[in-house]
Amino acid sequence: MAKADIAALQEIVPELIERANLVLAQDEKLIAEVANSTRKSYLPQNGKIWNKFLVQLQSLEADAFEVSDPKTIGTFIEKLLTVLFSIKKGCVFSGSSAKGVDLPELNLGIKATSDRQPQSSENFKNAYERIFGIGNALLVFIYNGTAYASEAEANLRCVQHYLLSETNAADKDLCASAQGVRELYREKIIGEDLLKAALRLIVLSDKSNREFLGMCRLIREMASIFSGKTKGLEFRFLDANPRDARGYLTSADVQRALALAVDAYQKQFPSFPFANDGLITDEQSRVFREHPLDGRVSMSFALQWRFQ
Repeated sequence: MAKADIAALQEIVPELIERANLVLAQDEKLIAEVANSTRKSYLPQNGKIWNKFLVQLQSLEADAFEVSDPKTIGTFIEKLLTVLFSIKKGCVFSGSSAKGVDLPELNLGIKATSDRQPQSSENFKNAYERIFGIGNALLVFIYNGTAYASEAEANLRCVQHYLLSETNAADKDLCASAQGVRELYREKIIGEDLLKAALRLIVLSDKSNREFLGMCRLIREMASIFSGKTKGLEFRFLDANPRDARGYLTSADVQRALALAVDAYQKQFPSFPFANDGLITDEQSRVFREHPLDGRVSMSFALQWRFQ
């Protein structure tokens, strides 16, 4: 599947978000356009799903939209955006959320989530997608769930949106740790075996785990010392200003400290998700060496995506 054209999407997404807000604000003309397009393009594909969307759309127009649970609201907005994309692009999209990509022709998924706790679940093919990203770009629509639920605002609306590339749809914290360990490997501060072991631990991480936090902290301190960018970082394990950075980082004491940190976290693996995943494959290693590691979301251990 071709990569999403982020530049082209950036040009049209703000307009589509505005049109979605107009529909949610009960714009009769636009609701009629969305309904007609749905009946023509999507109802024949899946009558059950799209008929439910039409019923909800009609209740919105009649000021009788009483859906309150976040999952149902999210699904309604995702369907609404799908139809608005269809109208804009003049095509019918063949995907669905169940298949994993809502708009495969654009290589774009859509997530709608409340501002009360902006998050969603996502299935991962393997643990390394937590730093590499997924196979499609992602449009995240965050609506005013808090105000809507409390009836402080009568209509749903988008309060913030994100357009994430395929590589952006990865964990920003884990990407930062992966960048650090990659830099240490590139500069021959650590060897390949330690690189692979540390990287496996990073992608299989429980970010609330004390041993994991200690390992990542040590990696960050090592990378900061080598780059000379130590200002503002509180050092807990290492000397922030050694005379010879390379000599200090390759010393037996520092190398032993990192090996022990990796080992301490490694011992907790049996109970982890993805615990049976092996070391990085040759193909994943090739991708890792050149990957931007530019994740922009946060992920819990349960693989809930948190949009901030």
